[in-house]
Amino acid sequence: MKKLFFAAFAAALMLTSCGGNKTSESAASDAAATITVDQTLAQADSLTDQLVTVEGVCTHTCKHGATKIFLMGSNDENILRCEAAALGKFSTECVHSVVRVTGYVRETRMDEAYLQNWKQKYEEAMAERQAQAAADSQFGEADAEQAEKVTTSTGCATESKARKEQGETIDDKIEAYRAQIAARKEAEGKEYLSFYHLEATAYEIVPTEE
Repeated sequence: MKKLFFAAFAAALMLTSCGGNKTSESAASDAAATITVDQTLAQADSLTDQLVTVEGVCTHTCKHGATKIFLMGSNDENILRCEAAALGKFSTECVHSVVRVTGYVRETRMDEAYLQNWKQKYEEAMAERQAQAAADSQFGEADAEQAEKVTTSTGCATESKARKEQGETIDDKIEAYRAQIAARKEAEGKEYLSFYHLEATAYEIVPTEE
């Protein structure tokens, strides 16, 4: 079923790339200047803080008011997060559609300070939840386990996948990131990991041919 899902979206993306419905010369020009999710991720270092237009299949939107969406590239391992920023929020109709987003490529750096801050926030959140569990008999073990899974990640499941997060516990994840940071320091002299997202200034749901 999963393979059929991605195949269908790949077909939809191909249709739009090969001349989907265009409403104006401006739309055609925008399409010509559009780059793919794969290209954005591959060139992100040189594109940082530049204005680009990226097109991809929206596979997910955050549950907190659709303030961010995730665009898939040629496979479900290549994922680009797009922040609504000044736009406020995206339409929930973006999900399962080909979306063209214009915005600035931004870099987030994960270093040792970032990891320590993440661990501290996790411990504070878990202490708060444990206190709530002790005070509220309605807060069951299943709720506590689910809360821990959410707090352990660097974001929602899709964002964690985009960052190629490894491990089950917070300590496992942090150690995996530390190993990646050490490898990058040895290879490039950079003692941090770089993650990229798009700070959107405009977007549109691309119509497909029927």
